[in-house]
Amino acid sequence: MRRGHREVLQVSYSNYQQIRDHLIENEPFEGNTMRATLEDGVYRVYSYTTVIYKELPDGRCIFNQDKYSRTTTKHQNLVWSVKHSKIEKSFKGFLVRKFLDSERRKSGE
Repeated sequence: MRRGHREVLQVSYSNYQQIRDHLIENEPFEGNTMRATLEDGVYRVYSYTTVIYKELPDGRCIFNQDKYSRTTTKHQNLVWSVKHSKIEKSFKGFLVRKFLDSERRKSGE
């Protein structure tokens, strides 16, 4: 189903093993406190309401390594375990510490 430029995909609850599989395939998922969306070719992974990983249509990636809660750290470690080679290749080993201001404005922070 399409609404404007946003593609709305129905997803069901996923456990950690299923989340790992969804991350590998860049598929949207909904977990207890972790979820991922795919909108306009941009894949975003959230821990609670914080974007911890973003992959752009051209393959570039942004990984948020800021420190939050223990649970968010667990989510970041899960994303890193699946996506580290793509992140390192995207930024030649440089990890982006801060997301674009537009991401923060988008989330209403």
